[in-house]
Amino acid sequence: MTADFGFRWDPNPDQEDFFGYWNRKQLWGELARLLEGRLVAKDDYLVGPPEFVTRSSYRGPRIGFRIEEQRWKLAYFLESDEPGRSSAE
Repeated sequence: MTADFGFRWDPNPDQEDFFGYWNRKQLWGELARLLEGRLVAKDDYLVGPPEFVTRSSYRGPRIGFRIEEQRWKLAYFLESDEPGRSSAE
């Protein structure tokens, strides 16, 4: 993961780590689905799903990788554009 890895939109008032957050929100399946999918280039990132790049209206979960220390590293995994909105909505 990158040094500034992002996993939530809010300022994380409880200082919860990403494992706890993903467990609580039951996001492991969504993460696995995105990791199995196709990635496309967007700026300095490889992102998925491709709809995140091709559809301006896309608001669902997304994942992004970027090069850090000469390797591709996970930079973010976010569940949606709207905090509190599940990816199933």
